[in-house]
Amino acid sequence: MSFAAEYVASRGLAKTPIHSASRFAKFAGDIEPKQITPELVDQFRKKCESEGLSAWTIKGNLKDLRTLIRADGGDLKLQPVAVPESQKHPVSHDHLDVIWPLLPDWGRQFV
Repeated sequence: MSFAAEYVASRGLAKTPIHSASRFAKFAGDIEPKQITPELVDQFRKKCESEGLSAWTIKGNLKDLRTLIRADGGDLKLQPVAVPESQKHPVSHDHLDVIWPLLPDWGRQFV
C-alpha cells in the first residue's frame, strides 16, 4: 500500500501505519484503501488472532487501516477490539521532572 508511505511522509509521522498496511497487504494484496471492505478487515482480524497477535497489536493495525482509509476519502465502520485492562504503575514526580526535558514532543502525550 504505497498510499501508507505517502500518508506518513506527508505528515511526518512514525512508520507504524506503513507496518500495519504492510501486514494487511501480505494478507489481502496491495489494494487501494477505498477497496477495503468490512468483511475483508474481519477476515484479516481473524487471521491475526489465529496467528497469536496480541489484542493491542490487532487494535493498532485496524486503527491504522481505518486512518488510511479515511485519509483516502473512504469510511469504514469496525467492531471494537477488546483489549485487557492496563496495569498502571504510577511514576513519582521526581522521575518525571528528570525525563520530561529529554522526551520528544510526540512522546510527552504518553506521560
